[in-house]
Amino acid sequence: MGIHRLRKYFAVASILFMVVLAVSPLKDFFREWRFYQYRFNNLVADLPKKVKPAEIGIKQIWNRKLDRVDRCITCHLGIKEEALKGAEQPYRTHPHIYHDIEEFGCTICHEGQGAATEFKESIGKVKFWDKPILPAEYMEASCAKCHRERNVPRAPALNLGRKLLEESNCIGCHKIGGYEKRWVPRLDGIGSKVNRQWLVSWSQFIHVVPRRRCS
Repeated sequence: MGIHRLRKYFAVASILFMVVLAVSPLKDFFREWRFYQYRFNNLVADLPKKVKPAEIGIKQIWNRKLDRVDRCITCHLGIKEEALKGAEQPYRTHPHIYHDIEEFGCTICHEGQGAATEFKESIGKVKFWDKPILPAEYMEASCAKCHRERNVPRAPALNLGRKLLEESNCIGCHKIGGYEKRWVPRLDGIGSKVNRQWLVSWSQFIHVVPRRRCS
C-alpha cells in the first residue's frame, strides 16, 4: 500500500473523527426532557393565571435518608400548580399530596426508575429493572412500606387488604414480613388419610375444625 493511499485513509478518518466530536455534544440539545420543558413553557405562557416557566435543565430530588434520587420533576413540572389541574400529562397537577414531595420524592410511592430522564426508562419498562411504576389502583400498597399501624389514614384498600389477610390466616402458609405466623394444621400426607370430598369441605370450613392433627 502506497504512502499516498495511506494519507487519504488518514484524512478521511480524521474528518470522520472531527464530525463525531462536533455532533456528540449536540445530542444533549435533543434530549426528550428538553422537549417536555419547552412544551411546558409554551403551555403556561398561554394560561390566564400566571405560572412560572421552567428553567431548562435536569431537576432532581435527593433523599439522603432513603438513598434515592428522583428526576421525575424534570418533566412533571406542574405537580404543585393548581392552574394545571386539567392539563395533560406530564404537566397535570398531582392530586392532594399527603407527604412533602421535596422530602420524600416520587419513587418511594410510585416506584419506577427515579434517576432516568427518558420516559420508557423512568417508568421502569426496561430490562433488568424489577420495580416498574405502579398502576394507580395499586398505589396504596406503597403506604405499607412505612405505615405499620392497623388503620392507615386515607388508605382504605390497604386497610381492607390487611384485614382480609388476617381474617383468612394467609400467614399460616405464606411468609409475610411484619406478621407473626399463626398455628395451622400440617398437611403432610393428608391425601392418603381422607377422601377428596372431605378435603374440599375441610379446606372451605377450616375455621370450624378443632385444633388437632389429622391421624
